[in-house]
Amino acid sequence: MALPSHRAWLRREAEALFSFFERRIINPLGGFYDLDDGGRPTTPGYGAADKPARYLFATSRIIHAYAIAYLMGRPGADTIIDHGMNFLWNSHRDSEYGGYYWSVGYDGPSDATKQAYGHAFVLLAASSAKVAGHPDADRLITDISVIIRVCPRTSRGIA
Repeated sequence: MALPSHRAWLRREAEALFSFFERRIINPLGGFYDLDDGGRPTTPGYGAADKPARYLFATSRIIHAYAIAYLMGRPGADTIIDHGMNFLWNSHRDSEYGGYYWSVGYDGPSDATKQAYGHAFVLLAASSAKVAGHPDADRLITDISVIIRVCPRTSRGIA
């Protein structure tokens, strides 16, 4: 880790990954596309065209990754963070009962379960967005923190 050559290699690898994803990852209908090996968008939900799914962990990981990209000074990273934060709040979030759906399609939840694993990723995304200075980060941190406190060590509610 201390060798300048290794650090330069890590930076090149990170930049290559960001370049690969950022070109086509934004789904204009909301959330992010999964990309094939050539960087082309695939049908959301791994080919389930009748029930497309954008997964909570994937949305959150992309926000986290592009918060890092933003901190590295990568142009356009803020647009990807904004898109993801908006999708988390307006599509993954259950505005009526609280919590975050595991996966959502174009017309609402495709898997309405609310998993602790997924909620941990929301906290990761929110905290990463906070470090990057995103204006909606505090709102998301407060929301997910309340959900996590409501259901500690229980098999009810959040699985």
